[in-house]
Amino acid sequence: MKDMIRSNVPNIVSGIALLFCWLAIVFVIKGLFYASFGFILLAFVFDALDGYLARSLGLDNKFGRALDGYVDVVNYLVYPA
Repeated sequence: MKDMIRSNVPNIVSGIALLFCWLAIVFVIKGLFYASFGFILLAFVFDALDGYLARSLGLDNKFGRALDGYVDVVNYLVYPA
C-alpha cells in the first residue's frame, strides 16, 4: 500500500493542480478576480511541482504524462479564454 501511494504522489499533485484550475475558472465566472488569480497561481506552482517530483523520484508514467498535459491545457488555454 505504501508503494502504491508513493508512486501516485505526482499524480495526486497534478490532480490538486487541476482542482485549482477549475476553481479559478469558477471564481472568474462569478467575478471574484483576485480569488481566481490566487487559485491559478497555485495551479501553476502545483503544475511545476508535479513534474519535478515525477522526475526526481523516477515515478513518471503514461497516466501522469497525460494528466499533466490535461492540466497544461486547462492552465494555459481554457483559463485565459
